[in-house]
Amino acid sequence: MEKPWNFLVELPVIEGEGLGEEREMTMVMHFEQEPNIRDLRNHPPETLETLRRLLASGARVEADPKRPNFYELQHGPEVFYIYLSPVTGQILLLATWTSEDSAAAQSHRAA
Repeated sequence: MEKPWNFLVELPVIEGEGLGEEREMTMVMHFEQEPNIRDLRNHPPETLETLRRLLASGARVEADPKRPNFYELQHGPEVFYIYLSPVTGQILLLATWTSEDSAAAQSHRAA
């Protein structure tokens, strides 16, 4: 059975300055068909539609280092925490939150 999604691994992103540079791989999650998203927390329909659109167009994701098949996807200030079932390909939307970096930048601009 062919999986309805794929991952593209991009070139390493270099973060940090000087001697403390860290290299991290970024991945792009892309669904060739409309992703099957199950909402476990009753998020607004607009949130689900945004996630669906991001996954259909190819979204950069960061794997959770402690949990296999769990990913964070950031879009502007909003972060989506999802689980991708390796068996069914179904996406479970577990949580969303506003990025601390984005919130800090907004409060700094308001000051």
